[in-house]
Amino acid sequence: MKTLFVLRHAKAEDATAGQLDFDRDLSKRGKQDAEAVGRKLLEEKLVPQAIIASAARRTRKTAKRVAEGMNFTAEIIETRDLYDAGLHQIVEVVHSLPDSAESALIVGHNPGIGDFVSRFGQIQSSYPTATISQLKLPLASWSDLTFQTSGELLWQWRPQGNE
Repeated sequence: MKTLFVLRHAKAEDATAGQLDFDRDLSKRGKQDAEAVGRKLLEEKLVPQAIIASAARRTRKTAKRVAEGMNFTAEIIETRDLYDAGLHQIVEVVHSLPDSAESALIVGHNPGIGDFVSRFGQIQSSYPTATISQLKLPLASWSDLTFQTSGELLWQWRPQGNE
């Protein structure tokens, strides 16, 4: 059995003229929300053993602040494969997680991240920024995840006032 935490990046600043979406930074509220997610995971004793995040600036910074909030000291893996990723790409990223980790956190973008939670958590809901879900997946290896896998949503949380 594996546990996967799925997090949508925290609130980003609006793009400035000529700025690429990939390079958008976190807003002040986004920074606070990301730190709150990390503290909440630590408080609930839900600290994952591995973190993989989209290489986009706002997502990398979300992962870093979450990690700091929960005293996670291992390397955060960054990948462009989570940027603008759909379900198939996210499943491929999950396949790349180290099997030594019984629990892992992926940090990405909507709509893919929300679609992933809906599909494997068996729920339909909106997925605002800084929302985190805990999914229980009946897997011996991360590479066993398929579209026939039925997971279970164990827990979902977002910072107060997050829209």
